Amino acid sequence: MGVATGIDLDKLVSVSKRVQEIVGRPLPGQIIKAGAFTRRYPLPDGVAERVAAARASVKPSAKEPASRPPLQ
Repeated sequence: MGVATGIDLDKLVSVSKRVQEIVGRPLPGQIIKAGAFTRRYPLPDGVAERVAAARASVKPSAKEPASRPPLQ
C-alpha cells in the first residue's frame, strides 16, 4: 500500500517463527500465517487454463487493453 511504517516485515516474520519455537505452540497473530507480501502461491490445477479460456471468450471493450499479461 506504500505506507511507511518503519516495520521490517521479514524480520517480524522471522522473530514470530522463533517465538513459536520458544513457546512451543502456534502464535495467534496473522502475520506469520500470511507471510511477506511477496509470498506467492501457485494456481491450483486447471485454473490457468480456465482463466485463459474465459479471457479468450470475452471481447475487449474500448477501455480495456486488447491483451493482458499472463497470470503468474
